[in-house]
Amino acid sequence: MKYLDIYVMISPARGDNYQVSAKSADGGEGNSELKLPFRLSELSPSIFGASTAARGMSVGDVPPERLLSVEMVGVQLFDALFSGETREVLRSAEDAAKRNPDKTGVRIRLSMNLAAEGMAEVASLPWELMRRRNQNPLVVSVNTPVVRAFDTPISVPLHPIIGKLKILLLVSNPKGTSPLNLGDEKARICKIWDALDNIEYVECRPEARLILDALSQDEFHVVHYMGHGNFDSGLGGQVIMESADGSEQPISGNTFATWLQDEPLRLVFLNACNTGMTGEQTGLHPFAGVASALIGSGVPSVVAMQFPISDEAAIIFAETFYKRIAQGLPVEQAMSEGRKGLLDRTGSEWATPVLYMRAANGDLFDRSSGKATAAPDQAAVVEPVIAAAPLPLLSVEPDAPAKPWYKKPAVLGGIAAAVLAIVILSKCVAGGTPSATPAPAEAAANDATNVSDPSNPASKAIADIDPSRWVNDPDCGIVTTVLNSASGNEIQALAGKGDAKASYLQGCIIKKGLNNFSASEAAAASWFEYAANAKVPEAMYLMGVYKDKGAVVVDTDEAGTKPVDVDEQMATTWYQNAKAAGNTEAAKALEQPPEQLPAEPQ
Repeated sequence: MKYLDIYVMISPARGDNYQVSAKSADGGEGNSELKLPFRLSELSPSIFGASTAARGMSVGDVPPERLLSVEMVGVQLFDALFSGETREVLRSAEDAAKRNPDKTGVRIRLSMNLAAEGMAEVASLPWELMRRRNQNPLVVSVNTPVVRAFDTPISVPLHPIIGKLKILLLVSNPKGTSPLNLGDEKARICKIWDALDNIEYVECRPEARLILDALSQDEFHVVHYMGHGNFDSGLGGQVIMESADGSEQPISGNTFATWLQDEPLRLVFLNACNTGMTGEQTGLHPFAGVASALIGSGVPSVVAMQFPISDEAAIIFAETFYKRIAQGLPVEQAMSEGRKGLLDRTGSEWATPVLYMRAANGDLFDRSSGKATAAPDQAAVVEPVIAAAPLPLLSVEPDAPAKPWYKKPAVLGGIAAAVLAIVILSKCVAGGTPSATPAPAEAAANDATNVSDPSNPASKAIADIDPSRWVNDPDCGIVTTVLNSASGNEIQALAGKGDAKASYLQGCIIKKGLNNFSASEAAAASWFEYAANAKVPEAMYLMGVYKDKGAVVVDTDEAGTKPVDVDEQMATTWYQNAKAAGNTEAAKALEQPPEQLPAEPQ
């Protein structure tokens, strides 16, 4: 299913009102004024439908009940957000979607600057309840998903996943907290995961030191947390982990996000109450909630619960969500399907799950094989070993056995040995004999990671490029040509599926600061490294320059930066591979004396 995006931005205005701007490539642009119909505290009886075995700590006293049904709350929210010009933009986008011959919906991306005065109160409202009068809620239809984006860049790079999709499972019900039926949820979702050949999950006891050990030993693409959550008016969002003695240990959203910031994540699923809250107090840090902290740290997609949710509802939603992901549905559709399973329950628990997303779309996992596997294992057919591009270290030798990553060894190359130690899976590298280097044009045109996607204009635009241009591409000139026929988001989507040439172009986009990306040599290098391992000649040359000069700067912290270590042997090997494929700059680099290093790539 395809989606037309409508970007809805809420900003502070004069008085008690807010400014709403709506923009859609297919529906035009428009502005309107928003006046909040109520505060969150006035809606508690309509929202807090869960009363027993709720996955949250105490939510305090419930305010006096307002005489508003869940339906009327949704209608008033919709009418407040979409009025005048902005409603016309939505209607035009929906009409355009209906005219599309392919099944197409309208994805509503709701953004707001949480740091601005009064915006915390706006963000705290349950916008997932929105509905037109006498119609079903928007979010329960796959045609109108609502995605929260905040005022952060929408697109984040999705690094290629080669090999198995790795899931970290955290199950937390410490002593002293209300008992939850976590065993049932775990059994249901693990049954789904077990049926998928290319998924591997690791359960870790929810103790801080053990979680950090797990994260240091492996790289995870999905983190699933089930247990209790909390939102403290002074401290912000928390997940409730365990201490060494089994008692509860609250972990702030910011701390949890910091733990995960170096993982190549696609999705974090927080099946715990109040993990999706942002709070009504303006004084709180704008990313004080657990989900918002994760999004602020760069996680592409987060599913969380904005209010208390009953144990049974949490289990039903999670099970349905993962079933739909396993069937190949994008995250937005899986959310809608999960909500449908909660519609006949008391209250509005179907609106409790909330989706925060910075990825260009919800296709976080490859669907070509019909399984949620992100990308097929290519180690058996590609030499040298293609490693998932890590941010930001360059560490795989070309045409040689791969060295361990900075966080863990990886299993790639057809020979694997797995050792299970408690719940941490460690993996070893298997090398292979380098394959013969193909002729220049063949090397560029016939790499084993060419992903054909007829629905993506970037696929055709890349196919139309003369093969010789991939051999020598000074100053990333190809990307300008491709961007004339495809968008940056379409290139990124193809790169995320593992296409080597699209990965090279994605590196060029980030390197040059195009498509709303901040120019980053380090982030670009991770994409170039993936393309180089797949034998894109210009990328091999760039890798030689990076390792020759140590040109890439890796972001460390606010205090400063550190350069990537120079490795002359690796640089020479990259140059030799690029030269063999026909790259003239690599040939010149090999002819230079050691003291005359090639210029840093522009």
